[in-house]
Amino acid sequence: DASLVLINPTTFAPPDASEQQMQRSPLVQRVNALGRVEAVVTTTAMHGYGVFLAHKIWPDAALVGVDERGKHDRPSLPWSTFLPGAAQGEPLGEEFAHVLLGGHRLHETVLFHERTGALLGITDAVITTVHAPDWLGRFYVHALGMFKGPDTP
Repeated sequence: DASLVLINPTTFAPPDASEQQMQRSPLVQRVNALGRVEAVVTTTAMHGYGVFLAHKIWPDAALVGVDERGKHDRPSLPWSTFLPGAAQGEPLGEEFAHVLLGGHRLHETVLFHERTGALLGITDAVITTVHAPDWLGRFYVHALGMFKGPDTP
């Protein structure tokens, strides 16, 4: 099966590109050569923009998020479901288990692919005070509830 799931998509073309220009992007063409994009997934509340752009390119793909309340600041998108409330096996099939990480406000959810042992979707959980030496980084960690003390790994 040549079905693809995009996890935490980024930009595939310049943000001001037309939809036709996006479709002609070399990166989009490479993705399309791999198979049909069935779902676009974001595993953290902060990544709505990438889903918005991916939806312009693959409008038939299911949109899966984690921030049901805020809808990733993109309430007009046709969200299919939100992982924290979805049953295991939905919407990505039995191959992926999803686990909501606690400890911060981003609703970060990781996906585990048992057959390969791959843990997918890790994004903001890896940001710690060690990686945030400046005041802005420390503010970010504190504001999102990720700071657990000066010895936070």
